[in-house]
Amino acid sequence: MNETKKLSNKTIFGYGFGAMADAAAYNFYIMYALYFLTTIAGLSAGKAGLVISVATVIAAIVGVVLGPISDNTRSRFGRRRPYLLAGGTVLLVGLVLFFRPMEFSDSGKFAYYMAMFIIINIGYGVFLIPYNALGAELTNDYDERTKLRTPATFMNCVGNIIGISLPLTAVAAFTKAGASEGNAWNYFAMIVGAACLIAILITWKTTKGKELPQESLEAPEDRELNPLKTFWRILKLKPFKWVIGILILFAIGYIAFQSGLVYYVLFYAGLTEAQMSTAMFIYIFIGMGWTVVISLLATKINKKKGMALCFLVSAAGMAIMYFVGVHSFGMLVLLLAIFGMGNGAYWLLIYPIIYDLAEVYEYQYGKRKEGALMSMYGCIFTLSTALGTQVLTIMLTLVGYDPQLPVQSAETINGISNIVLGIPIITFVLGALCSLAYPLSKKTFEKLMQQLEAKRAGEPSDESELERIV
Repeated sequence: MNETKKLSNKTIFGYGFGAMADAAAYNFYIMYALYFLTTIAGLSAGKAGLVISVATVIAAIVGVVLGPISDNTRSRFGRRRPYLLAGGTVLLVGLVLFFRPMEFSDSGKFAYYMAMFIIINIGYGVFLIPYNALGAELTNDYDERTKLRTPATFMNCVGNIIGISLPLTAVAAFTKAGASEGNAWNYFAMIVGAACLIAILITWKTTKGKELPQESLEAPEDRELNPLKTFWRILKLKPFKWVIGILILFAIGYIAFQSGLVYYVLFYAGLTEAQMSTAMFIYIFIGMGWTVVISLLATKINKKKGMALCFLVSAAGMAIMYFVGVHSFGMLVLLLAIFGMGNGAYWLLIYPIIYDLAEVYEYQYGKRKEGALMSMYGCIFTLSTALGTQVLTIMLTLVGYDPQLPVQSAETINGISNIVLGIPIITFVLGALCSLAYPLSKKTFEKLMQQLEAKRAGEPSDESELERIV
């Protein structure tokens, strides 16, 4: 690992720009692809859904294999940084060509947009997995990893504004200036794609020379080329089982709240879609504020305790809101702020927590597998969000929700409250317990680093106090 553990502000803030590209691109194409395909491109809802589903499956496969591939890459630009440029370029091309009205036959449109959406997803995956893995290489300092992800989380909020809040406003402005609606979407896609590539270039430039030197990596003949073997070893890491618990629990609660919130706002709170939209915009800026608070807290008391505390505070606050109820715009913003603390803690701290497992893996197996760790994280989280979606839809059915009814029964409305607030309360509490049980604290991590250095030097290591880790 790098001799110098501390990072310059240039590197820390430069790395954060990649997170802006992540959020801006992902939110833009995930939120508006279906609308564009059905309303602008003219595909049926069934075919549009198939385009998105097939591309998503391919993206998941790319995400799984790309981490191990980047782990085994050797180049003068490092293991991760070449993929940032390649992925950002492909992403730009894919966005511009996808969000473009084409005068093809129905089958021609289906094939064209399927190909372009696959390109978008591949470009995004080629950039994202190595980008996240790069963070673990930039520093091996326990607290510095949290500091590294703090501007990244902040910039992620900026990306949310670009990808979620700006598209409809920008398209309306372009059409008002005389562009057709289809061309207006294409113009904005150019802007998003170019902004993402510029942000990625900033990350690429500011992290130059900060990756692990090739001489510190295993020799080509010693590389672990079987990804299944790597993934199995990751699953056997003692601390990773608690990370899996955090991932699954948070994903289920996150989906229940985020995807179920619209039902709660419209039917329980009795507010309008416009009020919800405004509240969600305010929520982004609240998230920025929480990022600073959570970073300072985690640096003060360590990452696992910081995450647990934020989860418990959110659970307690949401429990109060459950009994009080939300019946005004101000109360909705308060509810979002309360949820935002736990939500912000997860997104800020989960990456540094996983970064620390790179040293656990190296200690046990003598190889660095940051990419495989991020691939495994992405796979588990994706599957967990799918599980959360199934839980949400099943629960809505069980409480009697009928989308054909403009007004739901009192029992259904209470059931919606139980789902949207009750599930996150439970998962936050259980997630906090998993976080507290996670054995890698700052003290044990520093002990691990001492023994890892001894191992690297060929000296005997002392595993006392590390029994729950290795």
